[in-house]
Amino acid sequence: MNKELKKALERASQSYGDQIILRAAVKVIPHIGGALDKLLSGAGAKVRRERLEHFVYELSRRLERYAAVPRIDEDVLYDLVMYAIEQSVRTRKRSKRELFASVIARYVVQSSEADEIEMALRIISELEDIHFEMLRLALEAPECAGVFSGLRLISIGEADENVDFGGIMPLNVNEHMDRWPQEMIPFAASELVSKALLIDEGSQRWDPKPLKYLVATETARWVRALIGEQDHDTTGSR
Repeated sequence: MNKELKKALERASQSYGDQIILRAAVKVIPHIGGALDKLLSGAGAKVRRERLEHFVYELSRRLERYAAVPRIDEDVLYDLVMYAIEQSVRTRKRSKRELFASVIARYVVQSSEADEIEMALRIISELEDIHFEMLRLALEAPECAGVFSGLRLISIGEADENVDFGGIMPLNVNEHMDRWPQEMIPFAASELVSKALLIDEGSQRWDPKPLKYLVATETARWVRALIGEQDHDTTGSR
Protein backbone atom coordinates (compact mmCIF):
# COMPACT_ATOMS: atom_id res chain seq x y z
CA MET A 1 0.00 0.00 0.00
CA ASN A 2 1.26 3.52 -0.79
CA LYS A 3 2.98 4.91 2.32
CA GLU A 4 1.03 8.18 2.18
CA LEU A 5 -2.24 6.27 1.94
CA LYS A 6 -1.20 4.08 4.85
CA LYS A 7 -0.35 7.16 6.91
CA ALA A 8 -3.74 8.68 6.12
CA LEU A 9 -5.56 5.51 7.16
CA GLU A 10 -3.62 5.26 10.41
CA ARG A 11 -4.41 8.85 11.34
CA ALA A 12 -8.07 8.49 10.45
CA SER A 13 -8.49 5.31 12.49
CA GLN A 14 -7.73 6.97 15.85
CA SER A 15 -10.78 6.26 17.98
CA TYR A 16 -12.72 8.27 20.48
CA GLY A 17 -11.37 5.97 23.17
CA ASP A 18 -7.87 7.44 22.73
CA GLN A 19 -8.98 11.05 23.22
CA ILE A 20 -8.65 11.42 26.99
CA ILE A 21 -9.70 15.07 27.28
CA LEU A 22 -12.80 14.55 25.15
CA ARG A 23 -13.80 11.47 27.13
CA ALA A 24 -13.46 13.37 30.40
CA ALA A 25 -15.69 16.15 29.07
CA VAL A 26 -18.32 13.68 27.88
CA LYS A 27 -18.43 11.86 31.21
CA VAL A 28 -19.46 14.99 33.14
CA ILE A 29 -22.48 15.72 30.91
CA PRO A 30 -25.44 15.64 33.34
CA HIS A 31 -27.69 12.56 33.31
CA ILE A 32 -26.33 10.94 30.12
CA GLY A 33 -22.53 11.35 30.36
CA GLY A 34 -21.75 7.81 31.47
CA ALA A 35 -24.04 6.14 28.96
CA LEU A 36 -22.83 8.39 26.16
CA ASP A 37 -19.19 7.69 26.94
CA LYS A 38 -19.86 3.97 26.90
CA LEU A 39 -21.60 4.23 23.54
CA LEU A 40 -18.92 6.39 21.94
CA SER A 41 -16.00 4.33 23.20
CA GLY A 42 -17.61 0.99 22.44
CA ALA A 43 -20.29 0.56 19.80
CA GLY A 44 -19.54 3.88 18.13
CA ALA A 45 -15.85 3.07 17.71
CA LYS A 46 -16.74 -0.32 16.27
CA VAL A 47 -19.10 1.22 13.71
CA ARG A 48 -16.47 3.76 12.63
CA ARG A 49 -13.88 1.01 12.28
CA GLU A 50 -16.22 -1.09 10.15
CA ARG A 51 -16.98 1.87 7.91
CA LEU A 52 -13.29 2.63 7.49
CA GLU A 53 -12.57 -1.02 6.70
CA HIS A 54 -15.32 -0.99 4.08
CA PHE A 55 -13.85 2.10 2.39
CA VAL A 56 -10.36 0.56 2.41
CA TYR A 57 -11.70 -2.70 0.97
CA GLU A 58 -13.55 -0.91 -1.83
CA LEU A 59 -10.52 1.23 -2.69
CA SER A 60 -8.21 -1.79 -2.71
CA ARG A 61 -10.66 -3.77 -4.84
CA ARG A 62 -10.69 -1.03 -7.46
CA LEU A 63 -6.91 -0.63 -7.59
CA GLU A 64 -5.73 -4.23 -7.41
CA ARG A 65 -6.63 -4.87 -11.06
CA TYR A 66 -3.94 -2.44 -12.25
CA ALA A 67 -0.32 -3.57 -12.51
CA ALA A 68 0.91 0.03 -12.60
CA VAL A 69 -0.51 3.54 -12.26
CA PRO A 70 0.82 6.95 -13.34
CA ARG A 71 2.99 8.97 -11.00
CA ILE A 72 0.83 11.02 -8.65
CA ASP A 73 1.34 13.92 -6.27
CA GLU A 74 1.47 12.31 -2.85
CA ASP A 75 0.56 15.52 -1.01
CA VAL A 76 -2.60 15.82 -3.11
CA LEU A 77 -3.34 12.13 -2.61
CA TYR A 78 -3.02 12.54 1.15
CA ASP A 79 -5.50 15.42 1.21
CA LEU A 80 -8.00 13.63 -1.02
CA VAL A 81 -7.82 10.37 0.91
CA MET A 82 -8.11 12.11 4.27
CA TYR A 83 -11.26 13.89 3.15
CA ALA A 84 -12.72 10.68 1.71
CA ILE A 85 -11.99 8.80 4.93
CA GLU A 86 -13.50 11.51 7.12
CA GLN A 87 -16.68 11.46 5.07
CA SER A 88 -16.77 7.65 4.84
CA VAL A 89 -16.74 7.10 8.59
CA ARG A 90 -19.56 9.65 9.00
CA THR A 91 -22.01 8.04 6.60
CA ARG A 92 -24.05 4.91 7.19
CA LYS A 93 -24.58 4.50 3.43
CA ARG A 94 -22.40 1.82 1.85
CA SER A 95 -23.16 3.27 -1.57
CA LYS A 96 -21.57 6.59 -0.63
CA ARG A 97 -18.42 4.92 0.70
CA GLU A 98 -18.21 2.99 -2.56
CA LEU A 99 -18.48 6.25 -4.47
CA PHE A 100 -15.73 7.84 -2.39
CA ALA A 101 -13.51 4.85 -3.17
CA SER A 102 -14.37 5.04 -6.88
CA VAL A 103 -13.45 8.71 -7.11
CA ILE A 104 -10.13 8.23 -5.29
CA ALA A 105 -9.33 5.27 -7.57
CA ARG A 106 -10.12 7.43 -10.59
CA TYR A 107 -7.58 9.99 -9.42
CA VAL A 108 -4.90 7.33 -8.92
CA VAL A 109 -5.50 5.49 -12.19
CA GLN A 110 -6.36 8.32 -14.56
CA SER A 111 -4.37 11.19 -13.02
CA SER A 112 -7.55 13.24 -12.99
CA GLU A 113 -7.38 16.90 -12.06
CA ALA A 114 -7.23 17.27 -8.29
CA ASP A 115 -9.74 20.12 -8.30
CA GLU A 116 -12.26 17.94 -10.14
CA ILE A 117 -11.76 15.10 -7.69
CA GLU A 118 -12.16 17.43 -4.71
CA MET A 119 -15.38 18.78 -6.18
CA ALA A 120 -16.68 15.25 -6.83
CA LEU A 121 -15.95 14.22 -3.22
CA ARG A 122 -17.75 17.32 -1.92
CA ILE A 123 -20.78 16.66 -4.09
CA ILE A 124 -20.99 13.05 -2.95
CA SER A 125 -20.75 14.11 0.70
CA GLU A 126 -23.54 16.69 0.27
CA LEU A 127 -26.01 14.55 -1.68
CA GLU A 128 -28.16 11.68 -0.44
CA ASP A 129 -29.84 8.78 -2.18
CA ILE A 130 -32.96 10.81 -2.93
CA HIS A 131 -30.85 13.39 -4.79
CA PHE A 132 -28.98 10.77 -6.82
CA GLU A 133 -32.24 9.05 -7.71
CA MET A 134 -33.85 12.29 -8.87
CA LEU A 135 -30.76 13.22 -10.90
CA ARG A 136 -30.80 9.82 -12.61
CA LEU A 137 -34.44 10.29 -13.58
CA ALA A 138 -33.73 13.78 -14.90
CA LEU A 139 -30.78 12.59 -16.96
CA GLU A 140 -32.69 9.63 -18.42
CA ALA A 141 -36.09 11.27 -18.94
CA PRO A 142 -37.45 11.21 -22.55
CA GLU A 143 -37.05 14.34 -24.63
CA CYS A 144 -40.21 16.42 -24.80
CA ALA A 145 -41.45 18.40 -27.79
CA GLY A 146 -43.69 21.44 -28.01
CA VAL A 147 -42.70 24.36 -25.81
CA PHE A 148 -40.04 22.19 -24.13
CA SER A 149 -38.68 20.77 -27.39
CA GLY A 150 -35.41 18.84 -27.01
CA LEU A 151 -35.41 18.92 -23.21
CA ARG A 152 -35.37 15.87 -20.94
CA LEU A 153 -38.05 17.12 -18.63
CA ILE A 154 -39.18 15.90 -15.22
CA SER A 155 -42.19 17.21 -13.33
CA ILE A 156 -42.97 17.43 -9.64
CA GLY A 157 -46.44 15.94 -9.61
CA GLU A 158 -48.69 15.55 -12.64
CA ALA A 159 -48.04 17.73 -15.66
CA ASP A 160 -50.61 20.34 -16.68
CA GLU A 161 -52.92 19.15 -19.44
CA ASN A 162 -53.02 22.56 -21.12
CA VAL A 163 -49.27 22.64 -21.76
CA ASP A 164 -48.03 21.64 -25.23
CA PHE A 165 -45.49 18.86 -24.66
CA GLY A 166 -45.71 17.66 -28.25
CA GLY A 167 -47.24 14.35 -27.22
CA ILE A 168 -44.31 13.37 -24.97
CA MET A 169 -45.16 14.05 -21.34
CA PRO A 170 -42.49 14.91 -18.79
CA LEU A 171 -41.47 12.16 -16.39
CA ASN A 172 -43.43 12.46 -13.14
CA VAL A 173 -40.83 11.90 -10.45
CA ASN A 174 -43.43 11.40 -7.75
CA GLU A 175 -44.62 8.23 -9.49
CA HIS A 176 -41.08 6.90 -9.86
CA MET A 177 -39.96 7.87 -6.36
CA ASP A 178 -42.92 6.51 -4.42
CA ARG A 179 -40.69 4.95 -1.76
CA TRP A 180 -39.92 8.46 -0.50
CA PRO A 181 -42.31 10.63 1.54
CA GLN A 182 -43.83 12.91 -1.08
CA GLU A 183 -43.07 15.99 1.04
CA MET A 184 -39.36 15.29 0.62
CA ILE A 185 -39.40 15.41 -3.19
CA PRO A 186 -39.82 19.17 -3.75
CA PHE A 187 -37.32 19.84 -0.99
CA ALA A 188 -34.75 17.55 -2.63
CA ALA A 189 -35.44 19.21 -5.97
CA SER A 190 -34.85 22.67 -4.49
CA GLU A 191 -31.51 21.50 -3.09
CA LEU A 192 -30.44 20.21 -6.51
CA VAL A 193 -31.44 23.52 -8.09
CA SER A 194 -29.40 25.39 -5.48
CA LYS A 195 -26.36 23.27 -6.38
CA ALA A 196 -26.78 23.95 -10.13
CA LEU A 197 -27.58 20.30 -10.84
CA LEU A 198 -31.18 20.96 -11.91
CA ILE A 199 -32.64 24.05 -13.56
CA ASP A 200 -36.21 25.23 -13.10
CA GLU A 201 -37.35 25.39 -16.73
CA GLY A 202 -41.05 25.71 -16.00
CA SER A 203 -40.88 29.07 -14.28
CA GLN A 204 -38.82 30.42 -17.19
CA ARG A 205 -40.95 29.10 -20.04
CA TRP A 206 -44.49 28.45 -18.89
CA ASP A 207 -45.56 28.02 -15.30
CA PRO A 208 -44.72 30.76 -12.78
CA LYS A 209 -45.03 28.17 -10.02
CA PRO A 210 -41.48 27.16 -9.01
CA LEU A 211 -40.18 23.60 -9.05
CA LYS A 212 -42.79 22.19 -11.40
CA TYR A 213 -40.75 21.35 -14.53
CA LEU A 214 -37.06 20.63 -14.12
CA VAL A 215 -34.13 19.74 -16.38
CA ALA A 216 -30.68 18.34 -15.54
CA THR A 217 -27.84 20.77 -16.15
CA GLU A 218 -24.48 20.26 -17.85
CA THR A 219 -23.00 20.20 -14.36
CA ALA A 220 -25.18 17.19 -13.57
CA ARG A 221 -23.88 15.41 -16.67
CA TRP A 222 -20.32 16.22 -15.62
CA VAL A 223 -20.98 14.83 -12.15
CA ARG A 224 -22.40 11.59 -13.54
CA ALA A 225 -19.41 11.18 -15.84
CA LEU A 226 -17.02 11.80 -12.98
CA ILE A 227 -18.56 9.53 -10.34
CA GLY A 228 -19.85 6.88 -12.72
CA GLU A 229 -23.14 5.04 -13.10
CA GLN A 230 -23.12 3.31 -9.73
CA ASP A 231 -26.49 2.50 -8.23
CA HIS A 232 -27.41 4.28 -4.99
CA ASP A 233 -29.48 2.15 -2.68
CA THR A 234 -30.54 3.12 0.81
CA THR A 235 -30.82 -0.52 1.80
CA GLY A 236 -27.03 -0.80 2.06
CA SER A 237 -26.48 1.01 5.32
CA ARG A 238 -24.08 0.79 8.23
